[in-house]
Amino acid sequence: VDHQPNTKRAAAGVILLALLVLLAGTAAKVVADDPKPPAPPTNPTPSAECGESTGFLANLATGNRFGPPVTATDTDKVVVQLHKERCFDPMKTVAHLQYQRRSYTSPEERAQGTRELRDNTTLRAMKVKELEDREGKAVKVELTEMSDKYQTMYAVVAGHDVPYVYATTADRPTFKVLKFTYEDGSWDAYKLDCDFQPVATKFPGLPKAPPPAEPVPPKAPPSVNVPPGTPPTSPPGTNPPPTTTPEGKNPNLDPYPQGNTPPGGGGAEEGGSVEGPTDRPAGRPPVVYTPPPRPTNPPRPTPTTPRPTPPPPPPPTTAPPPDDPEVILPPVTGDPGPGGF
Repeated sequence: VDHQPNTKRAAAGVILLALLVLLAGTAAKVVADDPKPPAPPTNPTPSAECGESTGFLANLATGNRFGPPVTATDTDKVVVQLHKERCFDPMKTVAHLQYQRRSYTSPEERAQGTRELRDNTTLRAMKVKELEDREGKAVKVELTEMSDKYQTMYAVVAGHDVPYVYATTADRPTFKVLKFTYEDGSWDAYKLDCDFQPVATKFPGLPKAPPPAEPVPPKAPPSVNVPPGTPPTSPPGTNPPPTTTPEGKNPNLDPYPQGNTPPGGGGAEEGGSVEGPTDRPAGRPPVVYTPPPRPTNPPRPTPTTPRPTPPPPPPPTTAPPPDDPEVILPPVTGDPGPGGF
């Protein structure tokens, strides 16, 4: 029996198997050496969990505080409350960021940052994470007391869409704070009775009071649109009533008023008359101005009250007769003689 063909077949099979093994190894090496395509970029997800709700706790407080007082006495509970309030209140987050960096912008720029965090909850959560990343490196977190030699912040709500933040002195000799102390000796402290208002020796560049309000100019009276062709009107009582001529015409409407030169007529310099034109259109009578009659005073009424009658004169008084009888001299007759009158 000739076994040569079978031997050749077996040899061919071994060679084919070896080739397959060699090809498989080469393919595996190529796949291993081929780099994977880069993953698409993704937005960083903040570790701080903040909800969608937002607001300003300063609206719920009095005395320009950041919010109602913090009443918890356990440090861990106060830290949890601080996280929740930062997630809810963008004004507080912006103020804490500038305080932690010790870099303060103008009140207007700080208010603009508050608006941005108010409208972007994802950005607000990232800023809260930035605050908590530093606080997580603190070597000591405690509730302690501080004195009034330090300054703090306050919020102004009235007249703004978001609270404006300024610097001020502490309002009491001692107060409790949540204090973070770091390895280099620096610290951050938040006043609890004023709802986490930052506390510092001073706030460089942070104004202590709002600028004075600018005077508001008076509003202009509303304009009245008068249709074209409408004659101007004067307020009642400012002009006397017009005087008319006997023909019932108003001399003020006369195209040739006395004392003026009509259009095209010569004036005094051109030989014209300043008393008005002498040549009027034919058929038009001259205008005669008749002044109104002067008002006359009515006669005074005659008083009807009778005058009092004077009392009658007293009767004549007769002198009593003298004690001596009157001596009657006889009449003198003839010439009185020398020495007479």
